Amino acid sequence: MTDGSSPDAVKSRNFFQLSDPHVVVAVESPEKMLALMQDDDTDKVANILCEPDEISGTPSMGRTKICKKEFVNVSFTRTVIRNVDFYECVFRQCLFIKSQIENCEFHDCRFIDTNTHKIEFKGVYIDPISFEDCLSPKDHQNIGNHLYQRLMNNSNDENQPVFGRLASFEFNRWMSYQLTYEAKRKWKTNKSEAIGLQLNSLGRKFWGLWGAGVFLDRFILCFITVILILSTINFSLRTMMGLPDVKIFLDAVYFTVITLTTIGYGDITPSEPWGKVIMAGQGFMGFFLFALAASIILRRIGL
Repeated sequence: MTDGSSPDAVKSRNFFQLSDPHVVVAVESPEKMLALMQDDDTDKVANILCEPDEISGTPSMGRTKICKKEFVNVSFTRTVIRNVDFYECVFRQCLFIKSQIENCEFHDCRFIDTNTHKIEFKGVYIDPISFEDCLSPKDHQNIGNHLYQRLMNNSNDENQPVFGRLASFEFNRWMSYQLTYEAKRKWKTNKSEAIGLQLNSLGRKFWGLWGAGVFLDRFILCFITVILILSTINFSLRTMMGLPDVKIFLDAVYFTVITLTTIGYGDITPSEPWGKVIMAGQGFMGFFLFALAASIILRRIGL
């Protein structure tokens, strides 16, 4: 979902200011701001400083809808946006610093190079993927961490399980960025703490590779990969492990699956000490993986 813009583009400007303040027009009235947003004669709202504390639609007269509008270099800083629905809108180089979004809907919208520092959501319908091109992982770790935490909380409160899983996955990813950033800052003053933070970050990256406890398809793919790797190890080391019955690679796959699932038919067993140690480790790994799979399935069905 890119169109030539990149989060790295924000490096050339102050991310907490509008990109070109010299051409910005201040709008003091919430009615005028809504009129600009709803103007059918133009598909763009650009270079605007929204000064009203609140922009609110009128639910009694039908929800206020903003369709196919591009917002460029617009500041909604410290603004409460309430009862407004956005359809196929793009927010580019905008500011939502300490904004509060309440009872709004965002359908097929995108946020590009946009500052969402300390944004809040309440009763909002919004797909976390809308923020895919919003922030730079190298420069805005804390902003992304806060953003996806708020999206995750909103999705859970609004019973939006699909959005909740996406937000949870992204929150884990941005936490890893934040921990890496903190580790680099700590390296000169406290190397042991920096190493701990970096290990935590790597753990979260590995957890994300497995689906971060929310994506079953990622988990299944990684589980199959683990089976193939362990089968290769068991087949290559079959003599050292004392596995004379493992004659072909398919035998190794069968033996590995039986070990990981802790079924243990007993038709193939290691006779050497190292083989028993390795199989015990693989059995423990299998118990952990199936417990993780059960957790993912239970989360998906809402138990």
